[in-house]
Amino acid sequence: MATVSGNIVTIMGAGTAVITATQAASGNYASAFKTATLTVSVAVPNLTGFVIPPKVYGDVSFTISAPITPSGGVFSFKSSNTNIATVTGNIVTIRVAGTAVITATQAVSGNYAAANTTSNLVVSKASQTIYPFTPTNNVAYGSVLTFTNTNSSAGLPVTFAVKSGPATLSGNKVTIIGVGAVVLTASQAGNGNYNSAQPITNNFTTVKANQTVNFTAPPVIPYGTPVTLKATASSGLAISSYISSSNTVATISGSTLTPKTNGVVTITAVQSGNANYNQASNSVTIQVEKPQSITFTNMPTSVSYSNGLSLPLSAKVTSSNAINYTSSNTNVALVSGANLLIQAVGSSTITASQGGDGIWAPALSVSRVIAVTKGSQVITFTLPATNTFTSNGLIPLNGVDSANLPITYISGNNSILTISGTNAVMKAKGTTTVTASQSGNSNYNAATKVVRTIILK
Repeated sequence: MATVSGNIVTIMGAGTAVITATQAASGNYASAFKTATLTVSVAVPNLTGFVIPPKVYGDVSFTISAPITPSGGVFSFKSSNTNIATVTGNIVTIRVAGTAVITATQAVSGNYAAANTTSNLVVSKASQTIYPFTPTNNVAYGSVLTFTNTNSSAGLPVTFAVKSGPATLSGNKVTIIGVGAVVLTASQAGNGNYNSAQPITNNFTTVKANQTVNFTAPPVIPYGTPVTLKATASSGLAISSYISSSNTVATISGSTLTPKTNGVVTITAVQSGNANYNQASNSVTIQVEKPQSITFTNMPTSVSYSNGLSLPLSAKVTSSNAINYTSSNTNVALVSGANLLIQAVGSSTITASQGGDGIWAPALSVSRVIAVTKGSQVITFTLPATNTFTSNGLIPLNGVDSANLPITYISGNNSILTISGTNAVMKAKGTTTVTASQSGNSNYNAATKVVRTIILK
């Protein structure tokens, strides 16, 4: 623990040593000694050089350098705020921005006591940027622009705003509501870990939008009959005017076209635009021809079905042109030339039309509805009143149905006479009846039953 050289004590380590002082004999005095205890305490090491450099949120984990110390004791480290930073061994992991005190503690080692020192870990907020957004110039009125980069480089939501100009903002969409210069801004205010981003602006101009005119009209019209023109603009604006290429063929007043004589005329619908829309127009070509009309009155409204029934179609047209006929339900009534062939029970609309010929304008079509009801059928059936009995002899049953439908025969007494197909089979002498019937179908009502009496002698 200590060495003594002369009267010089040299401490060698912590602990306790007994120091003996011995005096040699001298004259009238004998030698003597005296002891004293030397206690040497452990030293507290002086820890220096423990400095943690400033960090920025988002930095990677880093290694702590231990303080400078004369002791060989092992160091351990601890964070005062694990929400800001955690320490594992000598590795520091940053969690959020802020300040945490990192304590370095050195364990007891030999002649040195435990000691500790601290250093402040300062984690600053990180920087962030806003991605540029660059709408194209000459954006048309009514356009909707969508911002695709709605987060900053830190992943935080960017706030967009219309600083000035004819535009409105909803979420990440900008709607152009007029014509002029628009200034948009984008900002991000930051949070606990990020500083606010440098705002950016974007300037662009908006222009009038194009519009289209939808304009259709009959390709052929008769003169003398005014026609209302009905063009529309995609902008929703009212049509400004209609222009006729020939006032000789047709004149226009407002939206009313009045045909005057045979010929071809071009009609142009114009929408002159406004502060937000460019002018637009569209044209149609119309053939003006003589008017013609159809008279179609002689077709019956109702008929009873019968096989092969054909009705004449004899509508009249003032131009004497050929008339075309069509049936809305060819399963009920089929047009063949100028005849209507009845096909089944039901109803159909028969339309007479005349499409014009370059001189005569198309006539207004005329339609008539015909109802086909079930037809009647009649059974003709005769039998010899008296027959000579022959066991199992056959009597032909030769009834005829006016609709050519199959006839059903029933014997009034099967012990005298049975039915086999279209024959009656004699079984015994006596008197009985044979009934002929036809139950009808989708086109015919049931026929009236015919009953015949027969005597077998």
